[in-house]
Amino acid sequence: MRTAFLAALIVGYFFFTGPQACAQYGDIEPFDLVSYLVMGPYEDPATGQLLDSDLPESDPETSPGSEEHGLTQEAVFEQEQGPVSAIFDEIDSEVSGENQCDAISGDRRIEVAERACYVRVMSEGLACVREIRSLDICPGKSSLILKNLPTSILEDSVFLSTWNVPAGVTIDGYRLVRDNDSAELHVDISSAEEVLGAGLELNYITENLFASLSYTGFFDGKAGMLRLSEWLTVANDTGKHFKEAMFSFSLHELGFGHTIPSSVALPPSEKRLFLSNDYILSPARTIVVAENQPGTDLYNITELIKVEGLHDRQLLIPSSPVTVYSMDTDGFVTLSARGTIHKPLEYSWFTVETLDRPDVVVQRARTGEEMTSGGSIRDVSYMINIDNRSVEPAIVTIYEYMGPGNWIVVSATVDANPVSHSRDLSRREYATFSVEVPASSSRALFYRARIPQR
Repeated sequence: MRTAFLAALIVGYFFFTGPQACAQYGDIEPFDLVSYLVMGPYEDPATGQLLDSDLPESDPETSPGSEEHGLTQEAVFEQEQGPVSAIFDEIDSEVSGENQCDAISGDRRIEVAERACYVRVMSEGLACVREIRSLDICPGKSSLILKNLPTSILEDSVFLSTWNVPAGVTIDGYRLVRDNDSAELHVDISSAEEVLGAGLELNYITENLFASLSYTGFFDGKAGMLRLSEWLTVANDTGKHFKEAMFSFSLHELGFGHTIPSSVALPPSEKRLFLSNDYILSPARTIVVAENQPGTDLYNITELIKVEGLHDRQLLIPSSPVTVYSMDTDGFVTLSARGTIHKPLEYSWFTVETLDRPDVVVQRARTGEEMTSGGSIRDVSYMINIDNRSVEPAIVTIYEYMGPGNWIVVSATVDANPVSHSRDLSRREYATFSVEVPASSSRALFYRARIPQR
């Protein structure tokens, strides 16, 4: 191979120097000249004698070929072009097909890059993780190093498998190496031949990846509409940097499942919100709940936003935090509700518990009491005054405590007009009244109930 390379250099030299280079050697055939320069005078003594007799005598003081006072010709070439042996070795390597595996001997430690990551977030801070990593190994034994693993990984949940590998590839064992900030998996693998373009699949379960469900909404009271956005909040305390991961969620106790359509990044010790669904709900309206505390004339006042006509059981998750905003008269967005979503058993409506309403005041006064049927039953009469001091009308739902037993409401009026009342299944010990109170106005509810003596 080296001979062929040197011959190519000589042919190139004579190509550029032309006939002048061979003028003084007219009696020698060009092929013999090349052969002599390549193989040396021992190959053809006659040609060598003729050529050497015409060469001028070299001066040892100035000749670049002098080994005592100057550099050899090979040394001059190496100084200008680099080591000759290195050039030949490179060429020979390319021709003979020598690769990296041929040059490596002994134990091999290989870092295995992550190509894809899939994460399924579950309840109680647990998550299933599936990683696909590149696998390029040489024949023999190798030690694979899988970095960027969670420090909270459950070691007994690790499962390894290979893709697109020949039959002679075996996984001999693994060990988990971790400290406070990082974790690595060292995998011992053997192969009878070189493996390129294969894949290593790693499955495991990790702790400390927390998911929660919450809602934000925008309430338009004039249009009677509530736009509600469902958000998944994920807090990454695993120690792993999820760089290009596909997230999905399986919160079984909530009956909730969702998949994020694109890959996302979630660094360690960070939190991210994912939009799950966006709903436009109507009709929606503001109501005020006044609930009587048993044994007193005090009421807990809470504003609620109520949406009716919902029949999809998978639409909302009960007892989830919610924040609702609205537009004020000047066009600014203001906070109008912060609380939790309540979905009753019939799933036909839900309410959002919101801010306290100090501008709605409910007062209660007893107006009469009579004992009947030998003292076992009593009739009681109350007046409940509702004072709405706000500039917006309010629908106030009164929950009046009656106690257990077979009590009944005999009559109920507001401004001498009869009003309906009910006994909610969720509040069997309360009588429920609904009173609409205009802005900056008051209304008085009068009712009479027959209650067993307690």
